[in-house]
Amino acid sequence: MAQLVQIRAAILPSSMYSQGARANCLLSSSYIACGKMMNCWFVVESVTNLADGAKKLLEFVGTDVVDSFAGFSDMADSYSNDAGKIDGLVTDFSASSEQLLASINGVMDAIGEVSKAATEGATGTNDIAEKTGVVVEKAAEIKEKAEAAHHAADKLQQNVEHFIV
Repeated sequence: MAQLVQIRAAILPSSMYSQGARANCLLSSSYIACGKMMNCWFVVESVTNLADGAKKLLEFVGTDVVDSFAGFSDMADSYSNDAGKIDGLVTDFSASSEQLLASINGVMDAIGEVSKAATEGATGTNDIAEKTGVVVEKAAEIKEKAEAAHHAADKLQQNVEHFIV
């Protein structure tokens, strides 16, 4: 056990204990007291390290993280502005597309009306051609009857000439 006390005393840094405290620790048979002193030193050292780490962390957050956050905030604002511009472009494109669709529908309606009128014109022309054909047939019939009447009149005149003396 004395060797353990000597080893622990050798581990203790000279900055924490004076030579006298180290000697007392070596000479002391109170292993528990020496262990408590070492535990106190470890606690103080841990708290010091924790404080240094916290200080470094706060410095990092205060400089790098805050600057980065400001950069991210600016970037988010820029993205938001860009999204607003793109939304405006899409809205304008949508309105233009609707106008174009309305124009195309108007042209399609006009083409439909022209097609309807052409169909009606063709139907009317067909009707005229049919009626003209009927007129030609009737004219041919009238011509035949006129020729028959002319022929009958010629015969009648020849017959009448037989009776005239």
